[in-house]
Amino acid sequence: IDPASLALHQALHRFHPKDNMYAAREYSDAFNWSELGLDEGVEREWYCVVFRSRRNKESESLSLYQADREAHEEAVKNGGLVMYWYGVPDETGLNLATCIWQSRRHAIKAISGPKHLLAMKHAANAYEVYDLERWVLRKEKGTRDLQLSR
Repeated sequence: IDPASLALHQALHRFHPKDNMYAAREYSDAFNWSELGLDEGVEREWYCVVFRSRRNKESESLSLYQADREAHEEAVKNGGLVMYWYGVPDETGLNLATCIWQSRRHAIKAISGPKHLLAMKHAANAYEVYDLERWVLRKEKGTRDLQLSR
C-alpha cells in the first residue's frame, strides 16, 4: 500500500456516519469526511464504490453474509482495498455499504474474482432494491481536506 493510502486507511479508523439517516443521504453528506484530514503534503485520488440496498424479507441471510465475507477476504488478498464499511439497515430496511479502493483498476480486478462473482450472484436475489454509485475521493496538496465527486 502506498504511503498516502496508508495515511487514508489510518484516518478512516475515525470514519462514521453523521447520523442514522446516512443510507438515504448523499454519500458526500452521509459521513464525517471533514474530520478525516490528511497531511497537507499528500496528493492522491481513490475510487469509492457505494452499495445502497433494501433486503428482501425472504432472503437467506446466512449464505449472503458468508458470500460477502469471502468476497471481502478475496479483495484483501488481491490488494488495493483501503476500507470496507457496512452499515445497519434503517427502519425502512435501507442500508449502505462502501468500499474505498486505491484505484478503479483495483476495484475492477476485485469484482472479477470468483468469490466476488458468487457474492454478486447471491445479491441478485437477496435485494428488493439495490444501486451502485461510484465516487472519486480526492486529496490535494496544500489542504488537509478530502473531497468527493462523482
